[in-house]
Amino acid sequence: MPWESSRGMACRFVSGTDPAEAGALRRFEAVRGRTECIFARGTRLWGSPDWERGELERNLDRFAERLSAFVAVADSDELDGIVLEVAEPDAGSTVEELAATTRAVVEGLIARDPAASETPIEDPEWWLTFAGSPLFVATFAPCYDASSSRYGFGLERTYLLFQTRGSFVRRWSPRTGALSESARRKIRIAFERAGRPYDLSITLSPLEAHRYVKPARLGAPPVEWWKAPPRREGDG
Repeated sequence: MPWESSRGMACRFVSGTDPAEAGALRRFEAVRGRTECIFARGTRLWGSPDWERGELERNLDRFAERLSAFVAVADSDELDGIVLEVAEPDAGSTVEELAATTRAVVEGLIARDPAASETPIEDPEWWLTFAGSPLFVATFAPCYDASSSRYGFGLERTYLLFQTRGSFVRRWSPRTGALSESARRKIRIAFERAGRPYDLSITLSPLEAHRYVKPARLGAPPVEWWKAPPRREGDG
C-alpha cells in the first residue's frame, strides 16, 4: 500500500510502508536516542527502504525515489532528515571504506538528479542538493569508536543522515539568523564531557564536504571522501 503525507497541501505518495516507521530508522534510534546533540531527540526523520546486499544501483534507485518524495514535503511537514542505512558488511568498517561508500552514494544521487548542481565539491559554495533542496550529510559507522562525535553506540551497519537546511533554520536564533552561540557551546560541552570532542578545524572548515566523513582520530587531516577509490556494484 502507498503511504501518504499527513499534510494535505504537500501530499505525496511513497511506495511501501510509512517511511517514519522504516526498519532503518528504528535501528538508527541507537544513535538518535543517545547522542549528546541537544536537538537530536526532537527530530522528525524518515528512513530508507531496506538495503539489498550487492545491489548498489538498485538501492540508490529506490533511495533516490524516497529522497525525492522526502524533499517535496520536508518543509511543509517540518521534517528534519532522512536516514540511509547501508547494510554492506564493509561499508563503514574503516574510514577509507566509509569514504568510498559516501562517494558512491553522493555521486549516485547526483547522477539521478536532473537538477543537480554543477559546482565542484572543492568549491566553498558547494552543497549537496537534490531536487533543488540543500542537504547536509553526516555519516555514522563502525569505524568510529566511543571517542568520536560520530560514534554509533554499537551499530553494526553504516548510516548516512541527510539533514535539510530547514532543520537548521528552525533552530536558528530569529534575531541573528544563525544557531545561537550558547546552543553551539552547550552542544560542544556535552560532547566534550562524554569524551567525544569536536575538531573545530573541521567544524570551521570552508568546505562543506569536510564535515561529511570525519577522521577516526581527533586532529587527523580532513577526509577527502570524494577522492576515494570508487565503490562498485557487488562490493561488500
